[in-house]
Amino acid sequence: MSRNPPVRTGLTIKEALEGGPLAIADMHRIYKDKMTAVNALRSKRDRIRPATYWSFARQCQFARALGFIEKESETPVSEVPQGDRLLAIRDGKVVPSTVIIYRLTAAGLAEQDAWGNLQGAARKHFGWK
Repeated sequence: MSRNPPVRTGLTIKEALEGGPLAIADMHRIYKDKMTAVNALRSKRDRIRPATYWSFARQCQFARALGFIEKESETPVSEVPQGDRLLAIRDGKVVPSTVIIYRLTAAGLAEQDAWGNLQGAARKHFGWK
């Protein structure tokens, strides 16, 4: 059986955002649900591990760099299980954590091929090696 991932992260990002703006965590959950459904049909030996959240987030950053997605809004994280607020470091400053909601751009809707390999498309576009 092929070891290639049956569910492409870039295509999942595009399909998820076609339904409306979402956070990366929501898109990753959709991706993992698709991978779980595919792996349920495979033998245990042939199952493929889904991309981690950070790997998936990197693909979202490639899509953002290519202009396929853009930030729609940013809301502070209100509920934290520990009872205190979460902090993040941005531009060398400690700031409250936020959830960024992304949406699909017109360029992202029009593009078909690059979604299958966002990293390769970014390499080609920016001249990375």
